[in-house]
Amino acid sequence: KARWKNEEHYMTDITYKDIIDQFGTERQCRQAMEECAELIQAINKAVRYPNNSSTRLQLIEEIADVKIMIMQLEEMFDITWKEASHMFEYKKVRLIKKYLEEKHMAERRTE
Repeated sequence: KARWKNEEHYMTDITYKDIIDQFGTERQCRQAMEECAELIQAINKAVRYPNNSSTRLQLIEEIADVKIMIMQLEEMFDITWKEASHMFEYKKVRLIKKYLEEKHMAERRTE
């Protein structure tokens, strides 16, 4: 159960399910797509302007927005923590394997 702080910093019992029930699944799915698009733009700017503090702050903000939307997507599509964590681990292992393969290839080229 996700708990949110409101502007006065009091804990509330509002859950992601409450948010989805209020705004609707389709609206929140579209919001998730919009937040992903905004993250793509923020990443692009961060790459172009790596030493710009406002660009960095924008990237942090968009990452937070996408993380919130991911939690809602998991709720909307009944994706369990176990399912998500298994896929996360699978993808992480795949990335590590790719890294090791690339590193090995680079080392062979320098021999």
